[in-house]
Amino acid sequence: MCIRDSLWLIRHKNPLEFTGLNPDIQRTVVNFCGILSLALLVGCFEYRVVFGSFAHYIVFPAPFSYIVVTAALYSGLALVLLHIHGTVDLLFTDLSLYLSVFAALAWSLVIGLPLPILPLPA
Repeated sequence: MCIRDSLWLIRHKNPLEFTGLNPDIQRTVVNFCGILSLALLVGCFEYRVVFGSFAHYIVFPAPFSYIVVTAALYSGLALVLLHIHGTVDLLFTDLSLYLSVFAALAWSLVIGLPLPILPLPA
């Protein structure tokens, strides 16, 4: 199977129709694989780009820098996934607000902003 055929399967309306599963289960499997691949992409970006090239800009010592940068990146990924999925409605407005404040706070701490100018809600 070449790349063109695999891309056609991904675009197809039911890409897992050959499995014989329920369409709801197929949609769940496809969504899970997409979320897992985005999480792996963010993890690889964190390892190769952030810690490979910009580690000297992070002001925390080694074990805490990994924790704070990982929290900032994955909270940003959660915001992107909420926006793409279309669930930033009345139900998840508070969740998206808290995630955005947490992501801004984590990135502000990572780059070393002083405490008086941290982006905290009023």
